[in-house]
Amino acid sequence: MSPNKLNDLDSKRWLKFQKSWFIHNPPPRKKGVLVHPAKFPETLAQEFIEFFTKQGETVLDPMAGTGSTLVAALRAGRNSYGIELNPKYAEIAKQIVEEERNILGENVESLASKVIQGDAAKAADLGLSTFNYVLTSPPYWDMLHAKGAKTQKKRRDSAELDVHYSDDPNDLGNISDYEAFLEKLVNIYKGLKPVLCEKAYLTIIVKNVKKGGKLFPLAWDIARELGKTYTLKDERVWCLPPGQQIWTQSGLKPIEQIKTGEKALTHLGTLEAVTKTMQRYHTGQLVTIKPALLGKTISLTPEHEILTIERKKFVHKNGEPFRENFKLSERRGMTWKPAKELKVGDAIAFPIPETIIDLIELDISTYMPEVIDWLQDEKWYYTRGRGKWGRGKLPKCISINYEFMRFAGWYLSEGSGTVSGVYIANTSIEAQNEIDHLFRSIFDANTKTDGKGVWCRSRSIAKLMLTLFGKGAYHKKIPDFMLHLPHEKQKHLLQSLWSGDGHASQKSVLYKTTSENLALAILYLTARIGAIPYIHRNPKWFNLSYRGQSMNKMLKLLGVASLQKENIRDQHWVRDHLVWLPIREKEIIDYSGPVYNLEVECANTFVTEGFIVHNCQDNQRLAPFGLGSAWVSNTFHHYCLQFRNE
Repeated sequence: MSPNKLNDLDSKRWLKFQKSWFIHNPPPRKKGVLVHPAKFPETLAQEFIEFFTKQGETVLDPMAGTGSTLVAALRAGRNSYGIELNPKYAEIAKQIVEEERNILGENVESLASKVIQGDAAKAADLGLSTFNYVLTSPPYWDMLHAKGAKTQKKRRDSAELDVHYSDDPNDLGNISDYEAFLEKLVNIYKGLKPVLCEKAYLTIIVKNVKKGGKLFPLAWDIARELGKTYTLKDERVWCLPPGQQIWTQSGLKPIEQIKTGEKALTHLGTLEAVTKTMQRYHTGQLVTIKPALLGKTISLTPEHEILTIERKKFVHKNGEPFRENFKLSERRGMTWKPAKELKVGDAIAFPIPETIIDLIELDISTYMPEVIDWLQDEKWYYTRGRGKWGRGKLPKCISINYEFMRFAGWYLSEGSGTVSGVYIANTSIEAQNEIDHLFRSIFDANTKTDGKGVWCRSRSIAKLMLTLFGKGAYHKKIPDFMLHLPHEKQKHLLQSLWSGDGHASQKSVLYKTTSENLALAILYLTARIGAIPYIHRNPKWFNLSYRGQSMNKMLKLLGVASLQKENIRDQHWVRDHLVWLPIREKEIIDYSGPVYNLEVECANTFVTEGFIVHNCQDNQRLAPFGLGSAWVSNTFHHYCLQFRNE
């Protein structure tokens, strides 16, 4: 690797440091520094110092603690300065640094390493020279005052060990108000700008905190606020650009439109509450990923983590490349990987939706509030001026039973609503008879057939249909309450849908629609039985084609016998309530604009239109879920925010 202006590393060590995830296993802490309640290891500090500086340059830690950064700088051959508010820790740091200098001997004679007892908020007034790099880890708010942690209990049992930094009112760890703490912390880092060389880096090792059952996104808030003064370069704040669709209780919704309190689909297949929405400005690259079957490209920031199973690639003796069998891949287990590290052929996951929300009756005033002003009795609303038996008759409540689900399927596939009423087109006498029966049973409405379909001359029913199921063929939709009904009810909806615009035989199962909303809602419903279609997207229509095992599952649901073998190969794999899809395309694009993220309760994940992503809540353990003998959990980890002085 040719010499670079940033550091002295060779290509191997450079690439190793570029990994967004790493596990650091430091040696045991020395007895002398155990008194400090939150020390980070010198070995970790040395890795950062060697990446962001060259030998002989100068490093600053404005919150030096017991001197980890200064020790690491000596070992790396760098000059170093540390500022520490607590006199006791400053004295310990001086002793530890002096001990390290004695160990390293003449190798560090020319290097400066100075501990300054003082307030980092006044760093600009301490007469410091300029620095090539700042490495620091701030207090995680007042969390050391929390009484619940096991580690704190152990420390309280020992008179020699501190349980918090100090009693100094200037100590950040003693500020109880989060916003006041954040403001003071950010101002300290902003105040370092005059002593930073141009294009020098600032690394802040920090984590989000949870207090009183609530998540405080300290890492993300620091990134947002300091990004106004410095350039955020390497981030662990992962996001999606506007327009990226997220599966919610109401179906697919653009991420920028999701509000706190709404429920999002998670990797567990459950719907969990969104506890916070976030927005920031991103200038740089996005990764676009297109999974097999779904025909949709998803964009996200390079660091945003995706649940994945790596699939190794080999070359056959004839020179043709091929990927290993999925059964071999899954033995290694699934893991979270940043989008930028995924490769074409790796498998990413879509969950099988598990949440069931049954609805016995639909109160139509929820969708048509104007009926409250109509004439009414115990069971019916009536349009004013048309008489008790006129066209304006609607039931107050509709039973969400098999009949209504079949009616909904017929309307979605063949129906239309106009000022003249509702028309469902189908030339089958059997279908016309069923549709006529459903109109009479559900709405007590008269109908008329014209040989091509069934008419119901009711404007009120037409308006209800348009409200529930969308206006026009291009905008038809399955209402959100139907997405989570019990499987048996949804089966009747899908059967009548297929009787209209679908095709099912022993060789193929297809559905064609001009509505994207309807196509994706059908995907969601069939995913509940593990059947994922290949979606052929055209500017004018969407063709859903079920193949392999998905076809077999659909044939069973639709009541059609299958000739396919049970072990037929698929383009996807279903394991433990997850559908694994291979990546077909991956690209890197430039982007400048807003990006968004969500905090999701319990599961800490949400689902884009095509696959599961992490929601970046780093201080809560991701509920483990299994794949064969493999288990995955999100361990408590830290963010290393990299800023540059530009």
